[in-house]
Amino acid sequence: MSHYRGITEEALQQSDMHCSIPMKGMVDSFNVSVAAGILMHHAVCDRISRLGCHGDLTSEESQILQAEFYLRHRETTIGIVHEYAKRMGGLLGKQ
Repeated sequence: MSHYRGITEEALQQSDMHCSIPMKGMVDSFNVSVAAGILMHHAVCDRISRLGCHGDLTSEESQILQAEFYLRHRETTIGIVHEYAKRMGGLLGKQ
């Protein structure tokens, strides 16, 4: 792949979907991360316009996924969980 030629024919054949991003002004191309960000923004806006919200999870499901994320990605998980519990009325008890 290059900015001049774009994606290869082989990559196009293996893709699940084809799309294009209109460019205006002095822009000749977007790098992959910028293009992905533009497409994700468009997908979220489309979903909000169709469903009235950006997701279909219940509040409880969303909180569970957020907690799982913190458990996987934070070194200070216990502190975060206890801080959240304090905000929610001390559900975890005192330590």
